[in-house]
Amino acid sequence: MEDLKTRGSRLRTYSASAFTPFEELICAVVLSRPISHALGLRTIRTLFNEPYKFTTPKKIRSAGFEGVIKAVNEARTQHRQKTAEELVMLADAVVEHLGDGEDDVSLERVRKESGFEWEKEREMLKSHIKGLGKTGLDIFARRIQAQWPNLYPFADQRTLSGLQKLGLPESAEGLKKFLDNRWNEFDVQDLEGDEDEKKRRAFVRVLERAVGVNLEGNADTVRAEAALSSE
Repeated sequence: MEDLKTRGSRLRTYSASAFTPFEELICAVVLSRPISHALGLRTIRTLFNEPYKFTTPKKIRSAGFEGVIKAVNEARTQHRQKTAEELVMLADAVVEHLGDGEDDVSLERVRKESGFEWEKEREMLKSHIKGLGKTGLDIFARRIQAQWPNLYPFADQRTLSGLQKLGLPESAEGLKKFLDNRWNEFDVQDLEGDEDEKKRRAFVRVLERAVGVNLEGNADTVRAEAALSSE
């Protein structure tokens, strides 16, 4: 946790920062690896902050395997070689099949070629990205719906289980309606976008809390924090 203590608000983190679709894709690959959630989050912090800042396909391809494995080693994660190999291949796949050049981080090519239909987008991503299976695609969908309205509202089964433990509606549509009905009670000044995007980002934030409950078993703490944030 030393990087969090020393760099504070300047640090880009999975829980507090807005990521591009390309960055969300990297996160999905990292977090779907058979490692602890804490290790996954530390890997993401290492990849996206100084001195590496692997935030575009170009930066990853320029660093090559040697540069990426250096970052992964610094993160002290597991399955380091395989993770580094998959990240380099991901950058190549985005340039060659999923994006529009080395600097494109929008993945709009995926959306347009799939007709903005999630099942087709999902299949396109899966067919071109090594190491991205059902778990990774669910992670990506859960997060990217903040930016891709055609997915909204989406919640995978593991997230729904966490919602149940928090005493929240146990379906994606039910949670959406719950948030809509209580929207004026929430402080959302830190969320990006217009009101519709803010609602999607708030929805994603709740889902992330629900995932945390499943991983950490802290339902009582999360409920208490939620009560305070809506006062």
